[in-house]
Amino acid sequence: MANFWSRWHISLSTWFKDYLYIPLGGNRVSVLRNYLNIFVTFLVSGIWHGANFTFVIWGGLHGLYLMVEKYLGIHKSKTRSKLSIGNIIMVVVTFILVDFAWIFFRANSVQEAILIVSKIFTDANSPLFIKWDVFFAAGIALSILFTKEFIEEFFPTKFSLL
Repeated sequence: MANFWSRWHISLSTWFKDYLYIPLGGNRVSVLRNYLNIFVTFLVSGIWHGANFTFVIWGGLHGLYLMVEKYLGIHKSKTRSKLSIGNIIMVVVTFILVDFAWIFFRANSVQEAILIVSKIFTDANSPLFIKWDVFFAAGIALSILFTKEFIEEFFPTKFSLL
């Protein structure tokens, strides 16, 4: 997740880091205070995106994701190969978590977001319900996209035609 935020909307992320996270103490404080700094920074980021609780939840989710990643020590795993199973799993997990948070970002209300989430998992008559054949096809499509992204990211000079 930290890797995602280091690459996503770099100018805005840098602004929040420089003008909110670091003045709050950054990571040069106790562990609990550092978690609070992360969470507050992302809550404010959510409020910056809009005056609706859906944006606050979106920011809170990202703050929570980063706190869990830091607590588990996942952000420190620099020793793994870029193409390790662990990194591939982290890319997939990050993709799923970020997409889940986008539900709240795009919903008109918290109630609407909760309805969407509940229909994804429970209402078989809903067009949002996960149908396994569609899920399988989407998985294949995503695998192709991830493969392309991995090749471009980890072997840019070897496969420059992609």
